[in-house]
Amino acid sequence: MIRIGLIGLGRHGARYAQHLAAGDVPGATLAAVYTRDPAKRARVAAELSAADAPDLATLAGQVDALIAAVPAGLHLAVAEAAAAARRPLLLEKPLARTVAEGETICRAMDAAGAPLMVAQTLRFDPLVEALVARRGTLGRLTGLSFEQRLEPRGLAWEDDPEVSGGGVLIQTAIHTLDAARHVTAAERAEVVAATLDRVQYQHNEDLGLVHLALEGGPALHRRTIGDVRVSKIGGSRHMRFALFAEHGGLEADFIDRTLTTTRGRDRTVEPVPERPTVPTVAAAFVALVEGAPNPVPGWDALKSLALVEAAYRRGT
Repeated sequence: MIRIGLIGLGRHGARYAQHLAAGDVPGATLAAVYTRDPAKRARVAAELSAADAPDLATLAGQVDALIAAVPAGLHLAVAEAAAAARRPLLLEKPLARTVAEGETICRAMDAAGAPLMVAQTLRFDPLVEALVARRGTLGRLTGLSFEQRLEPRGLAWEDDPEVSGGGVLIQTAIHTLDAARHVTAAERAEVVAATLDRVQYQHNEDLGLVHLALEGGPALHRRTIGDVRVSKIGGSRHMRFALFAEHGGLEADFIDRTLTTTRGRDRTVEPVPERPTVPTVAAAFVALVEGAPNPVPGWDALKSLALVEAAYRRGT
């Protein structure tokens, strides 16, 4: 059994903790936990029969591999501890707050000879897997549109630029931009323009529209233009990913859990059941620790972070 050390016990970290403790991740066990709140750390450790690690260095020394589900502002410190102990690391997205910080993290892990995987969880969704499997069935892709509108969660760190690195672009569009790269297998991606706004947040943007240009690879038709819309401003949730191709289109609805294939006016709708992504991602990480190929290397996740950074530069 691979002994996992978990960093972060917030909403998302708690999901990892519960799945690991429940045995939902074959070949792994929750060995130790760390969070900056000592009372919470002690309580969760006792509840889940895990060691209570007082700091990152101690945690890294007690386990075989590390999983971190903390705000991006803490990722560099986590990576430095993992590199110092030469421990494999799974970092929740985004890789870092900036490309420069992400490069530092990747280089530190490379120098330590320890694998770094980034939890771009949307890649592991069955609907995204279905889009990848079918992207060539309707000819080359000519365009795409991705909409992800989420409810505000009321977490203070999400509106703190120092901790989060930004708003919905780096917290939410990092998923959609990465999925656009992944689904189209584009060799190059460029942000053409971006529009950002604040509706409820005071400091970070909570509404964004990003125009992309994708090029290269057998799936694309020359220069393919697409748009990504993200927000955390309303009390409802919408999430759709549409691909337009020479002979039809594909649309994944992540709320209804359906995949629609369109050829002219003919439409076929089929259900695609949801699969919990946290244990799936954790299982992929465990396989990586055991020697399997890395499904989301740090350097690849850095390319999606570069799109986010470019959108901030171009944002109006």
